[in-house]
Amino acid sequence: MLIAHVLNSSATVNDYDVISTLNFIPGSSIKLVIQLKQPQNKNLRYFTEAGATLTVKLPKTDGTTLDVTMTALADLSMWSGDIDAADTEDLVGGNMTFTLVEGLVTTQGWAQNALAIVITGAC
Repeated sequence: MLIAHVLNSSATVNDYDVISTLNFIPGSSIKLVIQLKQPQNKNLRYFTEAGATLTVKLPKTDGTTLDVTMTALADLSMWSGDIDAADTEDLVGGNMTFTLVEGLVTTQGWAQNALAIVITGAC
């Protein structure tokens, strides 16, 4: 099983910050950027094969998940995906799971506390 770290939404190959949790306001579009890591050593990046696919599953309020197809950046350990405003309305935050497919090999992974809802308005 792989793990992932959430990066700042403007991350590029040589300029990024590990932010651990992406804060979002429901109803706002977000860009999710993650970096895959080796499960045995969280300091080592996991580089995918060229042509790999990555799908992230984010929990929704109705118990289902929002599937986000991610796009590899130039550094094949880094992936990004855009989530439109309508889709963030139903996200609950928390842990994220993902499925990586490299040829005939499918690997599961997760990121702990990847998303957090920012509460706005009066209490």
